[in-house]
Amino acid sequence: MQRIRGAVALAVLGLGALTLAGCAGSMGGFSDLDADREAQDELPALDEVALASVDAQTSRYVGEYKGTSLWLVEGRADSPVCLVAASDDSEWTMACGSGAGLTTSGALGRFTVVPDNLPAPHEATAISENVYALGG
Repeated sequence: MQRIRGAVALAVLGLGALTLAGCAGSMGGFSDLDADREAQDELPALDEVALASVDAQTSRYVGEYKGTSLWLVEGRADSPVCLVAASDDSEWTMACGSGAGLTTSGALGRFTVVPDNLPAPHEATAISENVYALGG
């Protein structure tokens, strides 16, 4: 009887570990950052404060939406990812965070970042694997 309880306990622990591993993996990374770096991946001219918040060598151009160009870049410290939005006339904005719920909104548009393996926002336009335009 004790042998059966031990086997059941071991099975429950194993199932719990697999469940936790699945949850950790489902948070995902950002596939957009995995692409080989190209010339277009260079960030637009940002100020020193913004540049100090990111690792500029990790930036990846992810696309354009209604005249706004978008880059995803690794952040520093408590913000593992940042989204840079810029127009041709040198206007830009940047938002940093954990990815889940990272949204930037303003004159250049409203955009959000979604980590891999999480669903796309409702009624959003996909710009890339991880970046979506919100609204019209």
